[in-house]
Amino acid sequence: MNRYCQLIVFLFFSACSMAQQKITVSAFYSDYVAKFDRMPDTLWSHDPYIQIRILHEFSGKKRKSNYDFKNKHYTLNFVSGAILGAIKLEAATGTYYPGIPSRMLDIMNDTAQIPMSLSYTYSLPSVYGIKYWPQAFYANPYHEQSWYVIDKNNIDSIYIEFNINPSLFYLRTSKPLYYVDRKPMMKLMSNELEPSFYLFYLPAYNHYTFEEDGKFIDLLVENIDSSKSEKYGKIEYYDSFKERDSLGIERMKSTKKCLDEWFGRESSPDTLYIVKSIQSKRLRWGDFSRLVTSSWAERVGGYSLLCIDSEFYFTTTMMHELMHCYVKKFSIEDLNDDYEINFFKESLIEYLTCFLYNRQFGATTFSEKEEFIRGKEKTIAKARNLLKKNKNNSVSFAGEDHDTNWIYYDLLPCRLHEYAERNGNEERFVEIIISYMKKLDENHAPSFKEFSEYMKENGFRNVDGVYKL
Repeated sequence: MNRYCQLIVFLFFSACSMAQQKITVSAFYSDYVAKFDRMPDTLWSHDPYIQIRILHEFSGKKRKSNYDFKNKHYTLNFVSGAILGAIKLEAATGTYYPGIPSRMLDIMNDTAQIPMSLSYTYSLPSVYGIKYWPQAFYANPYHEQSWYVIDKNNIDSIYIEFNINPSLFYLRTSKPLYYVDRKPMMKLMSNELEPSFYLFYLPAYNHYTFEEDGKFIDLLVENIDSSKSEKYGKIEYYDSFKERDSLGIERMKSTKKCLDEWFGRESSPDTLYIVKSIQSKRLRWGDFSRLVTSSWAERVGGYSLLCIDSEFYFTTTMMHELMHCYVKKFSIEDLNDDYEINFFKESLIEYLTCFLYNRQFGATTFSEKEEFIRGKEKTIAKARNLLKKNKNNSVSFAGEDHDTNWIYYDLLPCRLHEYAERNGNEERFVEIIISYMKKLDENHAPSFKEFSEYMKENGFRNVDGVYKL
């Protein structure tokens, strides 16, 4: 057998031995629980409106498996079964009802029976909207719990099909979809970054689309009157929304125009999906309670998705998240220091945002940050002590005194601003930072050393004094 034939045989058997799984995500909408204050069926999730079911179908599974969630949120670790419900595991030898996630995973890893399927409902009852039950579902592994299992020892080939009724929900995903028989699908390997998906109930959102010079923009705007919904205990929609939505559309276009001018239109995503929706949550862990509001952006190639909290939409948040879509995704594998990673991923973006936002909308965001730091008695000494314990950009369950996010979003942007003012040409300083950020991509990771040398070459010395706390 020649080498070419040997290669074909090797690839064939490699493909046959590769484990595969098909994941089907199904969803439906119901207000049954809200109306009758009881669960109609134990198979339902805890959300009274949007019900999610996940079905895994496995083939090519080996006995020595290591199926688990890539990312475990604290609720799965500390509150057994808080995320997964109605767990059902079926194998060739029979049907198992393990009841709790850890038992389910043990059975999956111990048996090699094929066919095998796993189904469960997905919900997070420990997290509630503070004003009303959301008319949206967020499966975001970057902020919560992984929503499917993988074999951590192998590279599974994963096919994801969304069985979503388009007359009920808008479906938004972190990576582009392809369609088979009009069914939206994804294909990925288990070692890829886990995708996120979001469902938005149609009556609760207004939908707008735009096309400008070959760039496509899709905007969803939540149409829920939060004050009435909170008062009456049920979802109430706005009677009139055109004027309110038009202001949001103009703010989005003005923000994008500003970034096009500073980063170059070629840096903007070809396809941009934006969702304006409430994302304030009350996290509960035992007796501890914490309010968290989040917004985020994701970009894959020329495709971008932004989810922005409704109350933050008209603040710097819109520009900050959109700016993430103008900066190419860069590798962080070579960066071992979380502080260094967070400086480039968030602090530089926030600094540029404050400067450009002031230019575009006339808001004095730096002075507001400085006032916040003084009012909360935030100091470099406190930041230094916090970073010795935790360099993550995070909100702590131990209380505000343990938070580190103010270091990256307030302290470091203010120090960059102070440095630029001392050097007398902040506009030039911003231009050089943008030119450096545009150099980055998956093959070019940033570093403190390279950044300082680059800034020095362009006339800005001793920039390392900004981030050396």
